Amino acid sequence: MDKNIICICLFTAFFSCTPNKEAPSCLLQSFLPQKSQESSIDDPFFGNMKHIYLETNDSCLIGRVNKIVKSNGNYYILSDDRNIDMFDDDGSFISRLNKLGGGPGEYADIGDFNIVDIYDESEIWICDFDKIKRYKLNPANRVWNFISDLSFDIMINKFAVINKNSLLLMTGREEKSLTVVDINTNNVEKTFLDKEIPFLTFKSVQFTPCDSLFLFPLGQANGLVAYSPINGEFRKMTYFEDQNFLSEKELLDLFREYEYDFLGKISNHTYIRHIAISGDRMILDTFSDGYRIFYFTDDNINWKYIKCNVGNDIEPNPLLTVGMSISSDSFIMFDYNHKADQENPYLIEF
Repeated sequence: MDKNIICICLFTAFFSCTPNKEAPSCLLQSFLPQKSQESSIDDPFFGNMKHIYLETNDSCLIGRVNKIVKSNGNYYILSDDRNIDMFDDDGSFISRLNKLGGGPGEYADIGDFNIVDIYDESEIWICDFDKIKRYKLNPANRVWNFISDLSFDIMINKFAVINKNSLLLMTGREEKSLTVVDINTNNVEKTFLDKEIPFLTFKSVQFTPCDSLFLFPLGQANGLVAYSPINGEFRKMTYFEDQNFLSEKELLDLFREYEYDFLGKISNHTYIRHIAISGDRMILDTFSDGYRIFYFTDDNINWKYIKCNVGNDIEPNPLLTVGMSISSDSFIMFDYNHKADQENPYLIEF
């Protein structure tokens, strides 16, 4: 089995489309939910699970987890939209980025963050309204020092670092929702996707990386936008051909009828929550009839699924958190289940 068979299929779907083709392409042509086999967390797909028990002390007590990034063997955890805690591969605490405030080098809020390795050392980049702020760790005192910020005439909600020259932004106040900007000049290079509120639901991982592609979900609909830095093109696609899943049109119709209460109505539909990709493995997180259903594959041909009862508060399933992390070679979940009060969660990596 080819290591990157899923990404190869995505590239084929992306580059085989002609620019003038109006109908969106289907990303996962092999995916047929009705032919998927039910499985469990004991499936070999989830084999070799590693539990990382995060150190707990007054300097690194984690609140509500917003996003997890693994980079160079370290875990970075954003909590309460204000702190980023860094732990090593064994869960030992290393350092915390905590510069909440209005002074030089401080931030009012962390809307999103990424670990950037395009320079000599790893940096934390965060978005704070119309700025991207850069921080680098001083290994001597383990303090994150402010380096500089990138200012734009755009309100930035989420972002991805394409390369050392470009950023991909999700914006909320512009006519177009996706923007590529030049890091060196701050100029806008390209925009795409007319602003539609239902397509801009905030997610922990807004841009799912797959080799050189970035995948942007259209809210909870069976649709996404793929961006390729290779040719600088955006393309609208559907995830798969299945009329039972909430379509873009149905999502927009819900918003037109119920306005901002539309989120309370989508539970009456079968819809997509998130897609997670790691090498040759993929997890599709969906919702249907009160269940979270996780479809998964390691060859983009044979699919299986696990059902989790959303209303089961006694035994919450850590799979519910799988869409909150980024790692180039694994999936990461976290679990507060069975933990004592004032104790950090543990991570599950596979």
